Amino acid sequence: MLTHQLEPLAQQQIDGIMELNTSSFQAEEALSKGHEQLHNVIVNTIAGEPVVDGMQQMVAAMGMISNLEKFVHEVNNLYL
Repeated sequence: MLTHQLEPLAQQQIDGIMELNTSSFQAEEALSKGHEQLHNVIVNTIAGEPVVDGMQQMVAAMGMISNLEKFVHEVNNLYL
């Protein structure tokens, strides 16, 4: 009698684990893509033409820092 009551709960747990596995995989893929995009931005900025205007350089740096901040925030959320 107790086994009959526990079986649906066990299936619910299995379903929950499968959903968690899927969402974790999707989060890892999104973080991987974000990391690759951030890497490309940094490489392009470093390898790009010399910036004459200090304001342009500051705006580019702020954009990179913002992207890095978002990436770190997503990584922290993944591990919480």
